[in-house]
Amino acid sequence: MKAPLRSLGLVFVVLAAAACGPRLPDSLKPIATATPAVTPPSCPQAVYGKPCFTLGPTPTPSSIPNIGVSEVAFSNAVDGWAVGASCVDSTQTCTLLADKTSNSGASWSRPLSLGQFPEEGSPEVSPPMTLSIRFIGANLWVSGPGIYESHDGGLTWKRVFSSPVVALEPAGTTAWAIADCTIADPSTSCVLFTSPIGSDAWSRAAVQPPIEAAGYGGPEWPPVLLERAPHGVAFIAGGSEQPVSHAFVAITRDDGGTWRQSQ
Repeated sequence: MKAPLRSLGLVFVVLAAAACGPRLPDSLKPIATATPAVTPPSCPQAVYGKPCFTLGPTPTPSSIPNIGVSEVAFSNAVDGWAVGASCVDSTQTCTLLADKTSNSGASWSRPLSLGQFPEEGSPEVSPPMTLSIRFIGANLWVSGPGIYESHDGGLTWKRVFSSPVVALEPAGTTAWAIADCTIADPSTSCVLFTSPIGSDAWSRAAVQPPIEAAGYGGPEWPPVLLERAPHGVAFIAGGSEQPVSHAFVAITRDDGGTWRQSQ
């Protein structure tokens, strides 16, 4: 029975010696540190160590000009013109623009502002605006919201016709335009106007083509097309309202002196 007591005494001596042994100085004791919190990056650039940038206010769509080119035409391999418009919803107005190139389109001059016109509304209220540009020699015509003419190669321009124009074609010694197509009464005919080339005067043609079915009454009505060919030949194409559409072509072979309708 004495052996166990001897063992217990040895354990007591060891524990007492450990308690009375030398202590570590504070400088050698481990210092408890807090686990750093992971902060998510404030922007994607911060992941790569790049500074963040603050986006500016997003402009409202109504304040951004909507610029579009409607047509481009070349008189030869290098000289050409483009016509288009810059529209702003907030003001409900569009600016008619014309631009010129003299190196096959490699570069363009600064756009010329020819005038302003109301932005298109509902098709039931106004016909779609068709912008076009035509030229013969130094004479140029831009049509759509009326007719703008230049007789000096585009250096100066003048508005000579105020009604909306759906088609314009010069040929020979005269220019022709289809205008005054009404919406309130689609059965009312469009009107053919003519002007001597080099002149700013437009007048109603003495003989009107049979295009009474071509009055524009909305998106279901086909557009009116005008084409002129040599030797006094010209074609005007149109049609009646969808879905029961009847296409027609009015033809002249004597420069508008007489017309014949073909369906």
